[in-house]
Amino acid sequence: MNNKKNYFLFFLNKYKYFIILSFLLLLFLIFIFFSNPEKIYFLPVCWFYSLTHYYCPFCGSTRAIYHFLHFNLLRSLKSNLLLYVIIIYFTVNFLIIKFKKNKKNILDIKPLTIIIFMLIIIAYWILRNLPYYPFNLFIPD
Repeated sequence: MNNKKNYFLFFLNKYKYFIILSFLLLLFLIFIFFSNPEKIYFLPVCWFYSLTHYYCPFCGSTRAIYHFLHFNLLRSLKSNLLLYVIIIYFTVNFLIIKFKKNKKNILDIKPLTIIIFMLIIIAYWILRNLPYYPFNLFIPD
């Protein structure tokens, strides 16, 4: 019995931050699932949009998560396509690191990757504010 208890404590100690972050993420997803961002006004408003009336790269992320949790994938993609690019990248990166023989930290990202991501974010930011087709498809619902 004592051996099982020691293993459990070792597991909790080793993965405590992952467990805490997973629990907080689960609480956030449950909250978003039951809170329609289009009808509830106490969710945070994008300060950049409020000041400039231009969409930032992350405008529509809460709505994208809400629509995704309700299996409305097309509306979710329309709300914020960049969110899916980021999620897919980090998921693939996590899986590659997880199954590699020489494991490294998931947050160990090369500088070139950061530069590419910044360029993608800036390009998305500019393109989603252009009023011309097909760029106006990036405007969140």
